[in-house]
Amino acid sequence: MSALATSAADLVLLQQALRALVVNPQAATTLEALGITGFETPALSVYQRCVEMRESAQALGYPALA
Repeated sequence: MSALATSAADLVLLQQALRALVVNPQAATTLEALGITGFETPALSVYQRCVEMRESAQALGYPALA
């Protein structure tokens, strides 16, 4: 996840850095301690369900999801 204001170019750089990090043997111990086992870049449509849930909750009077 990144800020809405993150540019497309910066997002690509972040994705490249994360992909490189998860295969870096020097980072293995730290990644294991953090429970990080990989990195994916799902399609934006995957997040649409989250948006729908937030909008439904707001329509029902819940200002924030817990």
